[in-house]
Amino acid sequence: MKQSIYYLFTALIISATTADDASKPPLKPHPDAVGNTHSPGEVDNPALVPFVVRDKHKLPGIVVDETEARLVGTWQYSTHTPPYVGLGYLHDQKSGKGERSVTFTPDLPAAGMYEVRMSHCYNVRRSTNTPVTIHHADGEKTIRINQQDIPEHNKLFRTLGTFRFEAGKAGWVRIANDGTDGKYVIADAVQFLPVKDSATAAKRNAINGADKSRAVEPIPTKLNQKQRHPNIIYILADDLGYGDVSCYNPESKINTPHVDRLAAEGMRFTDAHTPSAVCTPTRYGILTGRYCWRTRLKYRVLDGLDPPLIEPDRMTVPRLLQQHGYATGCVGKWHLGMQWTDKNGQPVPAVPVDRKSRPRAGANVDYAVPFTGGPTAVGFDWYFGISASLNMSPFCYLQNDHPVRFPVFHQQRIATEFVSVDEGVRSPDFTIAGVMPRLAGEAVGYIERQAADPNQPFFLYAPLTSPHLPLAPNEEYRGTSKAGHYGDFVVETDAYVGAILEALDRTDQADNTIVVFTSDNGGLYHYWEPQEADDVKNYKLRSRGAYVKQFGHQGNAHLRGTKADIWEGGHRVPFVVRWPGKTPSGTVSDELIELTDLLATCAALVDTDLPAGAGPDSRNALTALLAAKPKERVRDYAVHHSLWGKFAIRKGDWKLIPERGSGGFTFPKDIDVTKAGGPNGQLYNLAHDPSETKNVWEDNPDVVAELSDLLTQIQKAGW
Repeated sequence: MKQSIYYLFTALIISATTADDASKPPLKPHPDAVGNTHSPGEVDNPALVPFVVRDKHKLPGIVVDETEARLVGTWQYSTHTPPYVGLGYLHDQKSGKGERSVTFTPDLPAAGMYEVRMSHCYNVRRSTNTPVTIHHADGEKTIRINQQDIPEHNKLFRTLGTFRFEAGKAGWVRIANDGTDGKYVIADAVQFLPVKDSATAAKRNAINGADKSRAVEPIPTKLNQKQRHPNIIYILADDLGYGDVSCYNPESKINTPHVDRLAAEGMRFTDAHTPSAVCTPTRYGILTGRYCWRTRLKYRVLDGLDPPLIEPDRMTVPRLLQQHGYATGCVGKWHLGMQWTDKNGQPVPAVPVDRKSRPRAGANVDYAVPFTGGPTAVGFDWYFGISASLNMSPFCYLQNDHPVRFPVFHQQRIATEFVSVDEGVRSPDFTIAGVMPRLAGEAVGYIERQAADPNQPFFLYAPLTSPHLPLAPNEEYRGTSKAGHYGDFVVETDAYVGAILEALDRTDQADNTIVVFTSDNGGLYHYWEPQEADDVKNYKLRSRGAYVKQFGHQGNAHLRGTKADIWEGGHRVPFVVRWPGKTPSGTVSDELIELTDLLATCAALVDTDLPAGAGPDSRNALTALLAAKPKERVRDYAVHHSLWGKFAIRKGDWKLIPERGSGGFTFPKDIDVTKAGGPNGQLYNLAHDPSETKNVWEDNPDVVAELSDLLTQIQKAGW
């Protein structure tokens, strides 16, 4: 019954006409095409029907539909998979390979430069290497198109390049099926958009990889510096420790030249903290400027299929920047939830808080239904990435609100020292080792696309999947560190930073771009010599710490604790900022900052005030970016939070933890003081004891009372 309603609904949309449509000749399928075998209105993804463009005349430029094209061989007409232009689209029936083609010939009103786009519907049944030939005034260019990818222009058109054409019908675009992979080749429509000036054409050509042989003006060596606001790129590593980066740790067994370059050309912060010692809560704090423990998530992290954590009306960094003219993109690990739909049409519920069972495999999800509440719902114009950590299902790439390819394979749980991947579903194009290169390519592509409009600033949030488990350094990085597989994966993470910097240099955007590099929490691959009393009694070296210990590498340098812990090793992270001409080069700052400070800092950057209730735990750190010793402190205190919900508060040199134990992965997680005796909590003077080796709780009752009261006040503040 539900499917019948979908068919009826989509049939009404597809068949609807306006008064303007009625004045035009009725659309008819191509006379040489085989008829449609599907019932009227029958579609495989009703959510994409709104992206159908029935009247090509409503599109800009010159559009040639498949009904006007020249067919060679047998092609079949279809409306089964939206979106498309006009009445439908053609496919090659997965047969006659090398014998069939569709040629689109425009009647161009004037000679000049044109951006060429082609439309095609997308799903896993499409060809991944469709040959498309563009015949233009300076020759011909053939490129191969993956028609399983989502087209970047409203899910319908994708750019092929920018070329010079003569007026009239001298040029053409041909879609063929030779050398394709046994799947459907789609031919729908081709769009020719006039480019007003040759400099813009050259930029588009460089960005889209079109023919570079034609005589046009070169790309300017510098972008338009009248742009009011700088671009912002925020690179967030996953589980990278304070001591993993060589500019932070002279004893590091890992060389990170690209992050070191950022530090040499910018500022390195030594007292930067994540609001949580684990993934999801930190990401929430970065984008909202609000501590995550104020939400439903009081401890642990989200699952790859959990509902959204960011409230629909919550002000976010991308939403704020959107309101001030920024293009906003996100590439990478989301891990903030998105609302999936199961195969019965019901919302997939949250995993129970106790999580006594393994995270769900995701086989019951209807991946043809767009998810909601994801990146594009909280202020990002464009998104490409994965739903959560690299070891969580579903194992597939996402673009905007859809999987790029549906996860159709079942994957068993793999539990080893370096892999630790959950059971789940996987798409055909998804491999663990392939994720970092794919994300790097998408991020670089986004930077290149933004270069086409130097007058619009952009914000790129780039949350990486590395060096979080599973450890999967690609072959070219293996053996490049002195810290085993983990160190090699950090080297690959650093190479990602290098790719971003190279793209900025190549597109002449570096001088007007703020680049931030940091981590979502402390490192997991870390060991230290126990000195604090509870450590001496209870500490046990975990296997991953033992792994790097054999190489002499301390992932969190001199800090106590690891990812998930309330101690400094859980939440003190590398934080490097480069802002040419603004942030003094080669400087080191000991200013106390938190990753929640991004929202308030961006508000100051665009010269606006945050609305009431927005970013309650965010502080403006702009002055700290402009001078190593700002006249005023960024924040009076910082609140830390562990995997299992332990709190800590930092004010000045003092750090108070109201309970004993790590609150995370390190033994002991908890200590029952009624049995163990001793102080009720922990107090450390970080100026004298940065490694938290001596608990001075009982020696400083006034400090304990003051910080305990302050923490209680902050916790009670609703916001």
